[in-house]
Amino acid sequence: MHPFLRVLAVCAAAAAPVGARSQSPPQPDVAEALAREGIAAAPPPGFAAFVRDKGRPGLRLYRSTAEDDRRFILIGVFDGPGMWGFPDDLEVRHDQFRMVSEVFHDSTQLDGEVSRLDDSTHLVSSTPIRFGKAGRGVVQVAVPRAGAPVGVAIQVVDISGGTDPGADRQVLAFLAAARPRPTDGLQADRVTFARAGVEMRFPPGVGPPVETVRKPDGTRIFESYNGGRILRVMVFPNERRGADAWPPARRQRHLQPTLASLMETLGGRGEEPVYTIGPLAYRIFRFREKSGSRVLGHGRLYTTLTGPHRMAVVMYSETGRAPVLDDEAVASSFNTLRFDP
Repeated sequence: MHPFLRVLAVCAAAAAPVGARSQSPPQPDVAEALAREGIAAAPPPGFAAFVRDKGRPGLRLYRSTAEDDRRFILIGVFDGPGMWGFPDDLEVRHDQFRMVSEVFHDSTQLDGEVSRLDDSTHLVSSTPIRFGKAGRGVVQVAVPRAGAPVGVAIQVVDISGGTDPGADRQVLAFLAAARPRPTDGLQADRVTFARAGVEMRFPPGVGPPVETVRKPDGTRIFESYNGGRILRVMVFPNERRGADAWPPARRQRHLQPTLASLMETLGGRGEEPVYTIGPLAYRIFRFREKSGSRVLGHGRLYTTLTGPHRMAVVMYSETGRAPVLDDEAVASSFNTLRFDP
């Protein structure tokens, strides 16, 4: 079973004895987090505000319980795997949608035919299900045709089987509204590059980068392509002997030769000031994604100031197909970069 579906199924099963948990106070940040996911729809009448459920990197779970403790809604928002924005992007999305749908349906007791509800912005399916011995419910899977590389799977279940959520107009209206915005790629959570020990929040319209290079020296390179937007993150250690013992001033000076070498490769230009943000120092550079491009890409070269001497290069660019992000939006994203302790 796909990891997302496995976690979703486990959490749904755990939600069955909901009586003791339905009185949990709403979490104040949940509505904001759901809005960043692109889901601004309120739960149907009779359901409590959503609370966060346990998830994992790349998967966010939200749960709402009805006043009668017999019904619940579970939302799973998952980051789409792979590179997005290539010419075959839509074909890739169709493949991912089929994979998710097929695996999910294979692991669920269906109670009828799978209905395709595709529209101009999303790939959508809806399926009636059985839950346990008596429970009934409906499952909807939605993947946007463009933009944010995320998908949403929603279960609405009546554990007692007293009602059919799939025939409830208010539930159906909620499902129709609870789809990820197709033009917003900002994730609700920071995403950790576990193998590289770095995390950051992405610029709007950019999906989670995937690892494309892993070298024996510890260098990791991650890339994301979504429409005309490109994000690259390279993380690497300073391999000079004794570098981990360097004081902050020497680490900051080391940015200059490293940036000069990088500029020789990119054909870009670095800026002079060295900035500090928390336990990091960085220098800014600009570059062109391709020769002759009029759009300058944003880049930063980071260094840790204490502990193991690690460095990172972050590069964001646009090919001209995507609306240009303003400098503030890119800088806001870059400011969230952190090395794990």
